[in-house]
Amino acid sequence: MKRYSKNFILLLSCICMGMLLGCNDTNIDKKVNKKYNLGVVLKAMNSEHWFSVKAGIERAAKDLNVNVTILYPENETDIEIQKVLIRDMIDNEVDGIAISPCDSEDTIEYTTYAQAKKVLVYAIDTEMQTDTYFVGSNNREIGKMAADYFINELNFRGEIAVISGSHKQKSHKDRVEGFKDVIDKHDDIKIVYEGIADSSSIKAMEETEKILKKYPNISGIFTTNATMALGIIENESYKNNKNKMKIVCVDMQSDAIRGVINKKISGIVSQDGYAMGYKTIQNMVKLLKGEDVNKDVYIESYIITPENAADFLNYNQGGS
Repeated sequence: MKRYSKNFILLLSCICMGMLLGCNDTNIDKKVNKKYNLGVVLKAMNSEHWFSVKAGIERAAKDLNVNVTILYPENETDIEIQKVLIRDMIDNEVDGIAISPCDSEDTIEYTTYAQAKKVLVYAIDTEMQTDTYFVGSNNREIGKMAADYFINELNFRGEIAVISGSHKQKSHKDRVEGFKDVIDKHDDIKIVYEGIADSSSIKAMEETEKILKKYPNISGIFTTNATMALGIIENESYKNNKNKMKIVCVDMQSDAIRGVINKKISGIVSQDGYAMGYKTIQNMVKLLKGEDVNKDVYIESYIITPENAADFLNYNQGGS
């Protein structure tokens, strides 16, 4: 049997260790330098908010050199169609998928399917029933901010209505609950009507008609997005209402901000869709590279008033 010296064995061990480390470095380099393929499935593309989210996603994809495919159903109520799009995206062998669920309470099937395929799942704009990473607004706080502003606008008294998007979506549900948490603490302000308009301006117009027939002297309406607020101000009964009510909503749509400037809308709680889209892609890439990110990332919200609305409009239009 051939005998080897201790020095030879030590040299051989060092060579093997170097080969192993070299292989590990190569794997790390591949992981870091890989051009990732990411999928995004949004709720719709029927408002400026979603266009802003899409713009942020596309900018991040360009800056970070990743491929991104964006899909979406026609309307936020197209739950089953969105599920098909999500499954198709996962089957397309993406490295990660960001989803803004049309139904926050029915996400287990496709998130489990994605995990089985080793696809990273990320929630954008609206949280999921399943435990995932999330980038979006703190929607309960948005509701509270809207209520605080409303209370001051109404001088601490009055009857108000709430028109919400679908409560299947946690974002809208949380905004309503946050709003009610604050209003319920004030005896002289009362919510007399709650309706759901599925984020549709047309449905919001119909809800406004019902409200004004039943409560012609109502003091104000809170809507959980800007599209519904724009529907209210187009309603003929609202236009003819001598006792002009206050309207407070959510989002950063330019036409709604102009409504604040023109005193048709009292105030808006901002929601920065562009930052939301950019940060989601940025964090997905970090996770795929093995870096740590916060589980929940909340994009800061502000109150848009007649005094600062022009600044927010300038921001929307690409100003500084």
